[in-house]
Amino acid sequence: MLAAGRSSRMGFDKLRTNLGGRPVLAHIVDTIEQAGLPPPHIVTDADAAELRDILGKRELCQTRASDARRGMAHSLIAGISALPQDTRAAIICLGDMPFVPASLLQRMAQQATPSTILVPISDGRRGNPITWGSDFFPALLNLSGDTGARSLLEKYRASVVPIHIDDPGIHFDLDTPAALAAAQSQWNQRHDGLTRLPTKLSDQSPDR
Repeated sequence: MLAAGRSSRMGFDKLRTNLGGRPVLAHIVDTIEQAGLPPPHIVTDADAAELRDILGKRELCQTRASDARRGMAHSLIAGISALPQDTRAAIICLGDMPFVPASLLQRMAQQATPSTILVPISDGRRGNPITWGSDFFPALLNLSGDTGARSLLEKYRASVVPIHIDDPGIHFDLDTPAALAAAQSQWNQRHDGLTRLPTKLSDQSPDR
């Protein structure tokens, strides 16, 4: 899970922000647990005490990204580097996407192989998280800057397997105060925050 961003467009630490009684970051951590997956490797530039202040006693593995400010690729490299050597695939989650459904994570875990890249599709658009088979870890480790893995999706397009899902949560990130306000409104109205997410408020792209 990539959670070392600077929240520059938000103007404050969005991962600590309350959404439905929990910090934004806690939502995706809890979803991973609900999906029956192992505790996430959380890539952050915060220290352990700061992360525990957000997530309490939730089970997790923390990975420090000392050069996270150089761009998202460096956080991704830190996360991949921290994985056990026998890891067959990794689901790259983003800490500011609280509405990703547990069912999607389960499907990805079931379908993941070392030689495939699983990409969720909703309403004809790619979203997140993306699952990378271990065959592509060397390519991920060679990324740099803030471009993420978009170029690799094109380079290895023959290995991309779409996961079709009718859920706008794969497009909805909390990058701006407007997106956060919309998420809080939907959460308060419907308690699940999923049915009518205004995805146009997000410019989420699959390379992040």
